[in-house]
Amino acid sequence: MRKTFNYFNSTLLQYISILILGIVIPQPGNTTPGGCNASQAFPYISPQGQIHRDEPVWVIQHNAHVYDDNNSQIDKVKFGTKFFAKWRRNGLIQVQLGDRRDPLGWIDASALLCRNFPIREYGLERKVFIKANMRTVTAYPHPSRDSCAEGGCKELPRFDRYFIVDETMPGNIAQGRYLLSMAYNLSQLVHITQPLVGWVNKTSTIPWNTGLGLRPKTDVRIYSTLEQAWQHNPIQGIKIIGGAYWYTLSMRLPVLDRIYYKTQLFYKVAINYRRGEAYIPVSDQLEEEIEISQRQLDDWIQLLRPSNFSSGSPQQQRDAFVRKLGQQIQSYIGGPEIETTQSYQEYIQRSGFLPVRQNSPFLQYTLAEINAMEPCVFMQLKNWVTGHHNILTSISQNPANEPIFTEDLNNGGRSCFTTNPKDQRLPRLIYNRESRRLRPDNATYGTYQYAHRLHHGTTLYWLPTRFLP
Repeated sequence: MRKTFNYFNSTLLQYISILILGIVIPQPGNTTPGGCNASQAFPYISPQGQIHRDEPVWVIQHNAHVYDDNNSQIDKVKFGTKFFAKWRRNGLIQVQLGDRRDPLGWIDASALLCRNFPIREYGLERKVFIKANMRTVTAYPHPSRDSCAEGGCKELPRFDRYFIVDETMPGNIAQGRYLLSMAYNLSQLVHITQPLVGWVNKTSTIPWNTGLGLRPKTDVRIYSTLEQAWQHNPIQGIKIIGGAYWYTLSMRLPVLDRIYYKTQLFYKVAINYRRGEAYIPVSDQLEEEIEISQRQLDDWIQLLRPSNFSSGSPQQQRDAFVRKLGQQIQSYIGGPEIETTQSYQEYIQRSGFLPVRQNSPFLQYTLAEINAMEPCVFMQLKNWVTGHHNILTSISQNPANEPIFTEDLNNGGRSCFTTNPKDQRLPRLIYNRESRRLRPDNATYGTYQYAHRLHHGTTLYWLPTRFLP
């Protein structure tokens, strides 16, 4: 009875306010991960409600109501409008256009997006492809309504890729919608002013959560079923041209999953054909690569810098390395200290900020394991970390050249012998400071490099996963 009574009073109060006073009492909306009504939407806010924030906020519900200081509706704003947040009060955000001195008014926090980067999972930005087997896919200007009034909807091309900046019903891929963006960074736009695409039904998309792609070194074939891929019948497969020209492209064959079938390992990939998905056997003909941003590349270079190692004995170098690396990662993530029994890979993945290499020879270790490491093994680890710092620095400085290095897992190439399984996975890295051009000598056109600048100004890299530490 109490719940019914409270709801009745609340509804009646709103109704009377509208009829008699002309006042609208905003009702709280559903909280989404990127909405401005999320608990951590404004980390820097005064006790009085003043917001200290330089990044913009975005309208994510078409015809969102604008209220004056007395909660009376004075205007409506379109989906995708860009504002700057000034104050927060009772679920409302006071907003201001960038070129105006006076605030426009107050908007319900649930109608605004505070996130300016894609949602991350295990350090990777979440992305989707529009399903290739659908004739048209509609992007709506509202998280739950299907209205396309006033031209608020967009029809999206098949197999286009977008970033996910918000979603309804998180964790459920069969229900709800994704809010999609063309841009990686909504706060730094170069060539576009309206980066938000709209809300798309999740069932109309193919989630690409791995961030992995395949670069065929030679011609390969992909298959519509696992059985066809296992049989490897060239008549059934679709031929994919391989070679160095893939360095001129800003996309790879997107890896959706790895699947074992009849004791063989296959990649499940997204393709721009009617089925939308295909399978390809894992082989040396394919280079597994990962898409990372310029900022993520710079952060890895910073975390691996040689200054983490002090001079002195191996024990002194190890103590300095453990201390400095832990401090840097903790400062970067802004989280608690790493536990002694927690691997660096697990710690970084939980933060959701940096992509990591699967089964990393370096990040597999826990803090306790590095502290107990034999001096000769630690010196090999030091060599590994320094080598990968040089590899990533070389790519950042000259993305058109391939760094030259080798990894030796044979006992004859080791600086010491060990029976520890993790130590046995740590190869001896030999880095050659020379590099070679990615562009073939017979190439007549195209830019061959790891870095690709997208149309909205963001630079993304496709790097072989073996380049990551």
